Amino acid sequence: MEAYVTEEQQLEAVKNWFKKHSNQLIWGLIIILSSIAGVRYWYHHQTVIAEQASENYVSLMMAFEQNDQTTLKSKAELLIKDHPKSPYASLAALVVAHQAVKENDFKTATEGYQWVIKHGKQPDFQALSRARLMRLLIAENKPDEALAVFDEEKARAFLPLMAEMKGDILLKKNDQKGATTAYELAFKSAKEEGMVGPLLKMKLEELGIAVDKNKAEKS
Repeated sequence: MEAYVTEEQQLEAVKNWFKKHSNQLIWGLIIILSSIAGVRYWYHHQTVIAEQASENYVSLMMAFEQNDQTTLKSKAELLIKDHPKSPYASLAALVVAHQAVKENDFKTATEGYQWVIKHGKQPDFQALSRARLMRLLIAENKPDEALAVFDEEKARAFLPLMAEMKGDILLKKNDQKGATTAYELAFKSAKEEGMVGPLLKMKLEELGIAVDKNKAEKS
């Protein structure tokens, strides 16, 4: 009997506790359910945005293949405006810049590459833009601007190419010491990337720098 009374008392205590704290429990449950719903909505919203960006990029590439410049530019502008942090925005800017170079519209191409460098969120795309912009500026006979684009730490896999371009610029400026340093950097990083070519080795040898041909890999 004593055990029954104890259990009955315990049950009554539980009931009283729930009566006393029922409001807090209800609001707590509401907050938890609202949070779950909010998280689900956020993920759904992000999925929708990603799908929209993907669809716009597909349309952009179709326009590129069909040489539809009007659609190409409008889709690129839409991606850059509405999805600036996505890789699609950087890819769109790169496609537009590439097309602009083909049309000798160097101003538009420069703006596209600069946008990726300044606003892109993908380091590899930024490095690619640096390499292409540097090459474009050299072609435009703007060596000082090209040198300003060079950044060893941000060049990534394009360091061999960019360092070699830097060496070419400095050599034309009669800065033999600076050119040698740049070519050596290009050679060292190229060996690490497995991209040493005969032209780079020839440039080094012409400056009196011995190249270990057994270690260098021809591209």
